[in-house]
Amino acid sequence: MSDRPSAERTPEQCVWDAVQTWLEYADEDLDCAHSALQQARPSLRGAAFHSQQAAEKFVKCFLVRHQVEFDRTHDIGKLLEDVRLVSDDLAGSLQLASQLTQFAVAGRYPGGTRPASTEAAEPPIGTAERVWTLVRQARADYLQSGRPE
Repeated sequence: MSDRPSAERTPEQCVWDAVQTWLEYADEDLDCAHSALQQARPSLRGAAFHSQQAAEKFVKCFLVRHQVEFDRTHDIGKLLEDVRLVSDDLAGSLQLASQLTQFAVAGRYPGGTRPASTEAAEPPIGTAERVWTLVRQARADYLQSGRPE
């Protein structure tokens, strides 16, 4: 039994908890992206936006795990520059996610980028799912080990 009060967490537990929170928020955005296309009147902008948000949060989750500070940005390309500090290979594999940045802010306002059809909205979801897979594969050992004691 530890002498530490139960409310106090180790630095490793703080990182673990933050990673889990980022994953939870990213998973929720990915669910929202899918739901946006299943509406009676599909929201193409909504699907693209939430796909971008999911991919961005998955990338930030990786950075949090490695305690790499990052700017408050929706630009996935800029975030991938930070990923390169840890894994050049992963940053290269995630480069496809940079295309989602166009849906982050500009796509939320008139005149911004909008997928032309439901089929066109599916590639952003597929890209976000690919980011999810690559980030989870890159940290599978960490995620499977569970919360540090």
